[in-house]
Amino acid sequence: MIRTRALGFSHPGGPRLRFADVDVAAGGTLLLRGASGSGKSTWLALAAGLLTPGEGTIEVAGQSVGALRGAARDAWRGATVGVLPQRLHLSADLSVADNLALAYRAAGLPVDRRAIDELLVALDIETLRERRPSALSGGQAQRVALARALLRRPALLLADEPTASLDDAACAQALALLRETAQRVGATLVIATHDARALAMFHGAAVLALEPVGVSA
Repeated sequence: MIRTRALGFSHPGGPRLRFADVDVAAGGTLLLRGASGSGKSTWLALAAGLLTPGEGTIEVAGQSVGALRGAARDAWRGATVGVLPQRLHLSADLSVADNLALAYRAAGLPVDRRAIDELLVALDIETLRERRPSALSGGQAQRVALARALLRRPALLLADEPTASLDDAACAQALALLRETAQRVGATLVIATHDARALAMFHGAAVLALEPVGVSA
C-alpha cells in the first residue's frame, strides 16, 4: 500500500534528508521513530502529497504521489489521505459538527450529516456536537480532529505525534483509538512519534527509524 524507494528531500538551506525504503501492506501500521528534527513530519508531508520528493519515489495505493500535480494531487489527497496533525487546527467559531462539515465544504462536496453523526457516535463524542473547541478537553479535541480525518474513509491515516505530552493512561487510550478507528475504516496507519510507548502498543508493526539531521522536520 505504501512503497518508497530511495526517497529524499531537501528543505531550503537545510541538509538533504534520505529515508530508508519501506513497504507497508494495506491495513498495516508503520511507526516513524526519531527525535525532533529527524524528518518525521517531512516524511508524512511527502506521503500526503504536501511536499514533492527531491529524489526517489513514494507510492500510496499504487499511485506515485510525486507524479500528481496541482488540482489532481489535491483531489487525490482529499479522497485518499486522512491527517491527524500535531496542532489540531479546529475553527474556534464553529461547533464540533460544523468543524466536521467544513471538511466537506473545503473539498467542494455536499455535507454528509449522516457520516458526521456516525463518526461522532463511533468516537463517543456525540454529546459534544454543539460545543465550541474552547469547551473541549485535549482528549475530546483530538477525537474531533480524528473524526475529521476519517470523514471520507481514507485509505491512509497519518498521525503526527499523537501522544505528545500525554500521561501513560491517556497515551494508551489515544493509541488504542487510532488502531481501532484505522481498522474500522480499513486504513493503513502511519504514526510519527518519539514516544517509546508506541512500540509496546504496536508490537510487530513496521518501524522506520530516523536520525536527527540538525534541522526542523
